[in-house]
Amino acid sequence: MASALSASGAQAQRANGSIGVSLEVVQPVSTQAVRIVGFSVNRAGVATVRTTAPVHGSASQIVMSSVASAGSDFELVPQRPALVRGDQRDALASRNESAESAQLSYVVNVGHISSESSDSRPVQLRIRYLAVAGT
Repeated sequence: MASALSASGAQAQRANGSIGVSLEVVQPVSTQAVRIVGFSVNRAGVATVRTTAPVHGSASQIVMSSVASAGSDFELVPQRPALVRGDQRDALASRNESAESAQLSYVVNVGHISSESSDSRPVQLRIRYLAVAGT
């Protein structure tokens, strides 16, 4: 059994009020070179790339990134923002250990992989970072 409301049966609702909004513009912070620490591609052509974090230091920073591959004509795919927590130890130990321990992971489609084991074509990726001071 199907039922429907006639146009005269539906009533509009009105709501009054306001929502407070504030905006704080934060400046980007400089990033450092990253190292690839892991890379895998499944049969569907979806790659998982793990890199060291592009930021370090004693303050937490928020890293926003986009990844593009040659398989998608380098169309940027936004990734989830990541919080890289600061290290409160001395600056030298923080720089050396934080760069090694903080890792980020990205998922991107690089194109279908042939079922033949001889399919070893190069994969080109571009990762863009925007890092800002966090909490």
